[in-house]
Parts: sequence; C-alpha cells; structure tokens
Amino acid sequence: MSKRSAPDASRRNFLKGATIASAAALGTPVSANTPTSGLANARPKAMPPGPRLAAADSMPPPADPVSQTSSGGDFMVDVFKTLDIDYLAMNCASSFRGLHEAVINHGGNTKP
Repeated sequence: MSKRSAPDASRRNFLKGATIASAAALGTPVSANTPTSGLANARPKAMPPGPRLAAADSMPPPADPVSQTSSGGDFMVDVFKTLDIDYLAMNCASSFRGLHEAVINHGGNTKP
C-alpha cells in the first residue's frame, strides 16, 4: 500500500472556497428592509379594504347543515368495526363532520 504524498489540488481549492465563503457569511448582513429608492416609501404596502370587503367580513357565515347524510360514514364505521380498531382519534372539524356523526349515531360510539 502506497502512502499519499500530497493532498490533491482540488481539495485545497475546496478548502480555500469554504474559508472564503465562511468569512463572507460573517460580514455585515444586508438589511432586507432598507429602501432602495424614494418611491418605495411613497406607495402604501397594501390597499385598505373597501366597503364591500368590510361588509363581507362582518356578515355571519352561511348556515351549516346539522347532519351529513351523503358522506358514506356509515360504511366507514362498519369497516372500522370489522378491523377490530379499539380507539379512533378524530379531529371533529368540518371535513370530518359526516364520519364523526356516523361514529356517534350509526356506531353508537362503542366497539362491538
């Protein structure tokens, strides 16, 4: 087995580049909020909401259905029962409403 005589030139170049890059990273950072011209301060960043948007934000949401009948949750509850699942962790959000209702009403909220 022969000994390595000298490090490769590519390794030296890599170490030089890494040293220069780390020194440049330690320099003073450029602030992102520094305005580049006087025009940036003259314009507002966002337009204020108009009267239609303000009225839409203050109105109550449309009525939600009390129960979901078209979700297929009853079938899913039957699948859960055949798989012998002990516990079901569920987020009772609007996307899980039909399944949540089926677990409680169709499944009786119990394991068979």
